[in-house]
Amino acid sequence: MEDGLIILDVETTGVNFRSDELIEVAAIKVKNGEIVDRFESLIKPKGPLPKTVSELTGIEMDDLVDAPPLSSVIPKVVDFAGNLPIVGHNISFDLDFLRAANANLRGGSLDTLDLSLTILPKLPYHSMQYLSEYFQLPSRPTHRAMDDVLATWDLLIAIANYVQTFPNEKIAEVKNILAKSDWEWEDFFIKLDEFPAQDLKTNYIKNVPWEKVESPDIEVRRGELNILELSPDSPQIQTNISLASHDLGGILVVSSELFNRVGWSDYKLFPYYGRRRQFDEARWKKLITKETLKDTEAKLVMKVLLHGFKKEKFSHDNVFLTKDEMFLWEQKIAPFDLGKVNISEPTVMSFPDFWELVQEQPEVLKTRNIYLPQWLNFTEFTLAGSAKTITEPYLNAMISSRREFVHDYVTDHKIADSLFKLLNRLGGSVRNFWNEVDIMYESLQIKNIEDITSSWLGTMNVKGLKYAKESTNHLLSYYQILVEMEADDMAAWKRQVNRTKDLLEFWKLLSEGTGQKIYLEGWRNPILRIVKGESSNIWQNELQDQTIIIASNSIMVENEPDYMQKLLGFSAQVQKSEEKDANKPLGIVKNLPDRKQDDYEDEIFRFLMKSVNSQAEKRVIVFPNGKMLTQFFEDYADQFAEGEVVNQQVAGNQLLLKSKLADKVRFTMLITANQLYKYSNTIPQVDSVIFIAMPFDQSGALASEMMKRNFQNHFKEYVLPRAILKFRDQLAELHNKTNAIWLLDSRVVQADWAKPIKNSLTGFSLHQTD
Repeated sequence: MEDGLIILDVETTGVNFRSDELIEVAAIKVKNGEIVDRFESLIKPKGPLPKTVSELTGIEMDDLVDAPPLSSVIPKVVDFAGNLPIVGHNISFDLDFLRAANANLRGGSLDTLDLSLTILPKLPYHSMQYLSEYFQLPSRPTHRAMDDVLATWDLLIAIANYVQTFPNEKIAEVKNILAKSDWEWEDFFIKLDEFPAQDLKTNYIKNVPWEKVESPDIEVRRGELNILELSPDSPQIQTNISLASHDLGGILVVSSELFNRVGWSDYKLFPYYGRRRQFDEARWKKLITKETLKDTEAKLVMKVLLHGFKKEKFSHDNVFLTKDEMFLWEQKIAPFDLGKVNISEPTVMSFPDFWELVQEQPEVLKTRNIYLPQWLNFTEFTLAGSAKTITEPYLNAMISSRREFVHDYVTDHKIADSLFKLLNRLGGSVRNFWNEVDIMYESLQIKNIEDITSSWLGTMNVKGLKYAKESTNHLLSYYQILVEMEADDMAAWKRQVNRTKDLLEFWKLLSEGTGQKIYLEGWRNPILRIVKGESSNIWQNELQDQTIIIASNSIMVENEPDYMQKLLGFSAQVQKSEEKDANKPLGIVKNLPDRKQDDYEDEIFRFLMKSVNSQAEKRVIVFPNGKMLTQFFEDYADQFAEGEVVNQQVAGNQLLLKSKLADKVRFTMLITANQLYKYSNTIPQVDSVIFIAMPFDQSGALASEMMKRNFQNHFKEYVLPRAILKFRDQLAELHNKTNAIWLLDSRVVQADWAKPIKNSLTGFSLHQTD
C-alpha cells in the first residue's frame, strides 16, 4: 500500500481500559509491501503485574522496573504513527487503551479480525493463534507486542494472497460491492498486487471434538416422551449423535453454542437453519442492487458472494455468521415467512430453530424422532425465551432496524419523514430511559439478578417510568402510522407491523406495570428482563404429541426420576442403559473448612496445593467460577514447576491445546465448570480430576427465579436436584478420561440437606477420606 500502514499491538495488565494498564507497545511501518521502520517499548505500570498476565506474556515485574513511564512512551507512539491508518487484530482493544492514555492517533483503523471473519468464514476460530496455525505463518503470536505485530503483518500478506486465489470475476464482484460501501478495507482489495507474493500454505484443523460411539438400544414409542438414563461412562452428546445419525428420521437438537462450534457433516448429520438463516433470492437481489451499502451490509454480501454459492445455488456450508451478521441477515436476506419446510435426512438444529418449528410448523416434526440430550438446558431456554430481554445494544438495534425499514420500504416521502421524526424522538426517550436503568443498576449493586418489579414501579424510579411512558407513546404513534399506510411490499410491511405490535406490549408493561415481573441483572452492563404472565409447560403443551427421545446423564436424583417428572408435569417411563464401569472411584473429602468461613478459599487452596504437590501426575482442577480460578492462580502459580500449570484463561484455542497437553509428562489444568464442555474433549487421559464445588447456580439465575413460582421449597425441590443433575453431566464429561475423581465441597459432608447428592451418584464407588 503506497501511503503506508502502521501495524500495532499492546500488552496490558487486564482487559478493562478504564482500570488496567499498558505494559508494552510495538508497531511497524509498512510501505509498498515492505517494513520500513519499527518501534517497541516496555512500559512501567503504576500497580502490580498479575501472575495471569506474566503467564500469558512472559513479562515479569522485574522486566518493567527500569521501563519508561507511560507519559514518555505515548508521544513516541503518536509521532511514529503519524497520519497513517492503524492495523491490528481486534484493534479496538489496543486503541481503547491508547486513547485512555491520551494518545491522539490521527489515522483511521483497520481490524484484521474483521477482515478474517469476512474472508474466511468457514474457519471455526479467528484468534491470531488459530490463524497463524491455519496459514502456517512465518511469524507466530506469543503475546509479546512485536511478535504479535509481525504475525499480524504475515496474516495480512496471507489473506491478500488467499483472496487472489478466487476467480477474477468473483474479485471484480467484491470490488463493485466495496465501491458502493464505506468499509475501511476497500483499499486493501484495490491494492492486492502490492502485497508480497507468497507460496500459500494452509493447515485446516477440523472441529470434530468427539470419537464415535456405539448406538445404544432404546425402544422408541411413537408420539411419546422416551427417556433413557445413560450410565456415567456413556458420553451424552456422542451417544445422541450416534442415535440420530443412524435414524433416517432423526433430528438432533442442541444448544446454539454447541450447534455453532461443531462440523456436523463429519458425523453424518446435516445442519438445518431456521427462517432467520434461510435465503430469500428476491430480498438478496434487492440488497445487492442498492445504490449504497453500509459497511456491515457490504461485509455480509462479500461473504455470501465468495463462499455462499455452489453451482449457482446458495448453501450455508461455508458461511459462518457472527451474532451481528445473524441479525442483519434476518433483516435483509431471510424470508418474511418460514415457508414450507422439508427435512429428509438425519439433521441437527439449534434450540431456537427447533422452537420455531414447534410453534409454527409442528406437523413437520410429527413423523420424526427428536433427540434432546440437553433437555434441562432446553427447558431453561424456553423459560428465558418467555421473557423480553432488553440491553443497550438491543435498544440501538430496535431503532436502527426501524430506520432501515422506513428507508428501504416506505416510498411516500411525507410518511417517511413523519416516521423518521418519530424514531428520532423514540431514540431520545429510549436513551433517557436506559440511563435511568443504568443508575438503578449501579445503586442496587446487582451482581447476579434481582426482582425489581416493586422498586421499578415505586417512587424510587419516577424518571425511569416517565421515559418508559414517553417511549411507549412514540412507539404507539409509529405503530398507528404503520397500520394506516399503504405498503408497496406487503410482506415487509406485515412483519414490521407484527413486530412493532409485540414490542409495544412489552413497553406498555414497563410503563403500566400490570401482570408482569421485571428483573435486572448483569456483570459489567445491565440487562433488563420482562416476564409477561405465567410461562406454559412446554412438555404438557407444545411437545405433548411429539416423539421425543431424551438420552441423558441428567435424569436420576436418588435413583428416581421424580425431579425430572416435576419439571415435565407428568410421569414418564425411564429406560436404563447398561453400566459398563460401575466402580469409578469418587472421593469426598472430610474435615474441610465450612464454606461460610471468611478464610474458606485460603484453606481450600492450601489443602489443594498439598494434594497437588504430593505426587507427579496429570490432573484437572475444576473451579466453580473464574474469580476463584484467578485467585488460586495468582496465589500459587509460582509454586508449580515451569510449564506445569495450564490455566484455561491463558491456554489458548482448545483445538490447538490437545497436542500441547499430549506432549506433557505432567500438568495441572485449571478450568471453570461452565467451560468444561468446551475443553473436555481436548484433555488427554489424566490421573485425577478435582472438583472444588458442586455446580450450584449463582443465586438468581433467571430460570431459577421463574421456577420459584412452581416449587414450594425452591431449594430442595429445584436448586438442589438441578445441581445434582449438572454434576452428573460434568462427571460424565471426564469419566472415561481419569482414574480418580475428588470432590472438595464441605457441604456434601457437613450439611443435612446434602444426603441426596451422595445417594444420586450411582455408577461410582464413593468413599470419604481425610
